[in-house]
Amino acid sequence: PPDEPRSAPDDGPPGIDVQTFGREEMDAFIADYVQQAKDLKALGFDIVSIYACYRNQPMSRFFSPLTNHRTDEYGGSLENRARFTVELLTALRKALGRGYPIELVFSVSEPEGGYTAEDCVAFARLCDGLVDILHLRAGEMDPQHPLGFTSPESVPEPYLEEMGRVTKAIHAAGLKMAVGVSSGMFDIGNADAAVREGKADLVYMARSWISNPNYGELVYEGRGEDVVPCVRCNKCHVPSGREMFRTMCTVNPLIGLEDRVEKMYPASVPSRKVAVVGGGPAGMEFAKVAAERGHSVTLYEASDALGGMVKHADYAGFKWPLRRFKDYLIGQMDKLAVDVRLNTRVTREMLLAEGYDMVAVAIGAHPIAPPFPGKDLPNVFYGMTCYGQQDKLGDTVAVIGGGEIGVETALWLNEIGKRTIVLEMLPELIEDAPHAHYKNMVRSYWQRQPLFESLTGVRCTAIDPDGVRYIDRDGTEKKVFSDSVLLCTGAASNADAAEAFIGSAPQMAFIGDVNRFGNVQKAVREGWAAAMNIR
Repeated sequence: PPDEPRSAPDDGPPGIDVQTFGREEMDAFIADYVQQAKDLKALGFDIVSIYACYRNQPMSRFFSPLTNHRTDEYGGSLENRARFTVELLTALRKALGRGYPIELVFSVSEPEGGYTAEDCVAFARLCDGLVDILHLRAGEMDPQHPLGFTSPESVPEPYLEEMGRVTKAIHAAGLKMAVGVSSGMFDIGNADAAVREGKADLVYMARSWISNPNYGELVYEGRGEDVVPCVRCNKCHVPSGREMFRTMCTVNPLIGLEDRVEKMYPASVPSRKVAVVGGGPAGMEFAKVAAERGHSVTLYEASDALGGMVKHADYAGFKWPLRRFKDYLIGQMDKLAVDVRLNTRVTREMLLAEGYDMVAVAIGAHPIAPPFPGKDLPNVFYGMTCYGQQDKLGDTVAVIGGGEIGVETALWLNEIGKRTIVLEMLPELIEDAPHAHYKNMVRSYWQRQPLFESLTGVRCTAIDPDGVRYIDRDGTEKKVFSDSVLLCTGAASNADAAEAFIGSAPQMAFIGDVNRFGNVQKAVREGWAAAMNIR
């Protein structure tokens, strides 16, 4: 619900201790900022932005009651806590001149015990004439980048209403500054309404333009149906640690290739007769790109609906961003006149008879069972295929495998009233999930679910009719009792079935999970690349 807490544990550095920040350090800090701003102006930059949110800069740490416990003129009252930031902004304004724009990035409010939205308005009054743009953000870093877990589909911009109240209060006070809002702004209609209704003068977007580099063009041309939905995976943020070299977009395969595409692929190729076997994300992305490049495309899907492995997004409420992406791809099939043939199990002979120039095989993967007894019992199901069969599951479900698939499936079962116990051999859950602005929030979400339990660092040894046996961290054999058991222990590609299509056409491609079980990002990138390689 919109009023539930969205905060996640702070994953950033502790920042400076403003209790010991002395006059000499304050002056040096301000002088350094002023010099940097002057250098940027001299280099031709049109605006200076001061980052002062999330309590990870001296300005925000001075202003926040959560981090400022001083008793001198820089602590206590709101005016005192704002004093250092006002001094900094005054020095910047003097150095840059009245006509040079200064933006201040500031949290609209903080968690309990911190400052409020009303305090933010009072702070804005103190900054009148010193800043030209007040860019409002969330009170903590992770929730600034909302997921399907932290913002329901009915409230995709979780802080917009609060930011709108602050914006209107600033306008009512006659302050000479524009107010910008951010945090999950993506939908064209919602962004337009925010400005039209006076909730914002500016709308800030980042992920929208990463998933759609031509977002502005689509807006001006009224092509909202062609905006690729961001799935809110936050893979576009540069992570740290073991993932520090990975920056990508799940739905935009061009990320990192923008300057190379013209050299990698010809701008146009002769129109070919093309088929794709499989209607999951890899198959649909292939079909979309191939059709956009002028090829005649037929898509064969064995089931009665497109979507493949992402059909599960139709069930779990928190998967609404992925459901939107799936529905977008399906819509593109209609718009681009792809010949979609559902309920069709195509064979190599059928494809040869059609005389295709190119065939892409995207028939996915299948779940694999763990190497211990009990997997064939009637109370055992697979996480990859349980959606739509939830009525067959009992009230308490043991989930073996605590990766993203296992945890998300357990959380969906919680949504429909079932108690789940996730067993994972690694030290923590969702080790395979993106780190940046993602893990913390998903962890925070499951910690608030009363029906969700987990055991980590355990090794499952057998499945019984009434539960799962396992070895705990201390080497002791134990058991969890459950009505049903859900296996989320991995998947294997349908390689053998895919090999049967070899020789279906002069050009062949194998894409998505049929190569190696992966994720939507891998499927989309492989589908795109295969379509770009049609000759």
